[in-house]
Amino acid sequence: MSSVYDYYVIQNKNDDWVDKFKSSSSNKSGKLFSFINTNFRKLLSFCSQFEKFLEKNGIPRKDWNSKQLSGGDKDKHRIKNLLNAKFIEKIDDTYLVTSSGYVLKDIIEGDFNDDEKWILLFFLMLHFEENNSKYSIYKKSLQAVKILQIYKISVANVIEQTTLIEAKRSCSDLIRVDLFWWLSFLNDDAFLKLYVKNEDKSDLYNFVSCELRNPNSKDCIGSKYGKNSIFSIGTFKEQCKILCCCIFMQEQKNQDIVSLIKDFVKFYKTLYCKQISDAKIVEFLNQHKSIYNKIYFSLFQEVIKNER
Repeated sequence: MSSVYDYYVIQNKNDDWVDKFKSSSSNKSGKLFSFINTNFRKLLSFCSQFEKFLEKNGIPRKDWNSKQLSGGDKDKHRIKNLLNAKFIEKIDDTYLVTSSGYVLKDIIEGDFNDDEKWILLFFLMLHFEENNSKYSIYKKSLQAVKILQIYKISVANVIEQTTLIEAKRSCSDLIRVDLFWWLSFLNDDAFLKLYVKNEDKSDLYNFVSCELRNPNSKDCIGSKYGKNSIFSIGTFKEQCKILCCCIFMQEQKNQDIVSLIKDFVKFYKTLYCKQISDAKIVEFLNQHKSIYNKIYFSLFQEVIKNER
């Protein structure tokens, strides 16, 4: 088989394959980062979900009384991610805000625009832990880069493609950018080999573009980015943004977090937003330096240094 289009169409007849690459389940391949779900579509979702938790801070779990009409616990969906991000901790039957959680509270209440909040939150999220695997967001990013490099896709390619992704305003435009396909089928060796090999992918793009307009589509991408899905162009852009920022960090040589963030802000401005106050970010960092230093230093010692 020589066409990535042919491969894609044939694989769409395989229900297991479709489910694997469109599912939001953490044990499948529909998303790059495990925290993404209905209520956490972007990194800044941690701010809104954390705020909703605060009224339960220090109250024994058995005394929570927020119920959905179905009788289910509407707080349950946010607890796992907040625990994994180390913004809260569980002691016996009670959930409590951690020192990192209080830093997040200061970010939320501070005089920051969304991009400034995103940067400060990103550095707190570096110690996100899943299934006893520390720094899982960072490690997942490095793993993605290593896989792409197998197909001769460089770090520079990924960053360049991220700038193209940022300019897209619809899913029909998004699917015409290589990075969309590289990440969507990161765990399908056969697909990536064909995609990289094939120069003309117009049949694939046109086919999926039609499926995106079909409200009853059974197509992997067409249904994954359908009207009622948790996936959207914004969610995909967020994954690219996190990936790109982790790549930048891995490429840096400095160990001092203040110097790193200054360089990080410059990088962020070139890709995403120029309306960022370096001074406000550095001032906040210095005010909470013990927390940020602890997170970054442990990440550097256990992951960054060993991967270079």
